[in-house]
Amino acid sequence: PAPPPAPPRSEEEEVGVAAVAAFLGSPGTGIPAARAQAAAEAGAAHGILSLGQLLQRWLGGESRELAAHLGLSEEDASVLDPQVEEWETRVQAVADFIDGGCGSFTAAQARAAAESAAAGGVKAVGKMLRRWKREQRGGRGPEAIAELLHVDGSRAIEVVAALEEWGRTDGVDAV
Repeated sequence: PAPPPAPPRSEEEEVGVAAVAAFLGSPGTGIPAARAQAAAEAGAAHGILSLGQLLQRWLGGESRELAAHLGLSEEDASVLDPQVEEWETRVQAVADFIDGGCGSFTAAQARAAAESAAAGGVKAVGKMLRRWKREQRGGRGPEAIAELLHVDGSRAIEVVAALEEWGRTDGVDAV
């Protein structure tokens, strides 16, 4: 008999699987988007429902087991090794910024927001500030950051305030 269908994923899990697919299909991996999506779906079937789970388990010594679960080759896994390290460092730096600058976020919520940002192509605080400035020039408000981070409007406003403060102080050279 066929296995029972997987329970429907939550919105948070859908965002996580999309982030895994974005990572796997990012420039430098050599994995085409369709294969990256299929690998992310295979990972979800094995309980990998966020980019953080993938990155942290990969770095925790499970890289080859994870690659097998994702249907990736040994060559794919070797190419992913440095990518995983780079993404983990960058995502954690953005998470630390959000956690440190926005009091309403727990560390786990800041990490989830940073993973969403990375999936949207934003893996640095300076890049997030540039994205915010570009969205502002285009007539959008904090909802643009809410969409990028998958957070509600009040949290997006808090992140925007932290970004603008960072831009005035630490990030002057980044903008």
